[in-house]
Amino acid sequence: MNRLRRLFRREKVKPSPNIIPLTEQDIDMSLRIFWTKIAREWDIERIRQVKTQILAVIKQVDFEKNLLERRYVVEGLIEESQQRYSGASLLALLEVLDTLERLSAHNKE
Repeated sequence: MNRLRRLFRREKVKPSPNIIPLTEQDIDMSLRIFWTKIAREWDIERIRQVKTQILAVIKQVDFEKNLLERRYVVEGLIEESQQRYSGASLLALLEVLDTLERLSAHNKE
């Protein structure tokens, strides 16, 4: 019987002391890396189109730079998708698009 109790006993799992929680900086950096991998394939026209759509969303009165909760939709950001994005994700993408736009202008010189 003791053997059965041990088999079915549910012990609480203690968190490892070596786990470091993600900071806002960690999340922002990972979002920038994610969006850079996607947006670097876009032409300048697409970059400007998406940038305009993002600016319309972030200028909304209720916009928040929430880190994880996906509240915002940007039409056509990813083809045929009504996917939602966090505020932090959209701001990270905007930074990436600004950088890609500057690089494109610099490369034309």
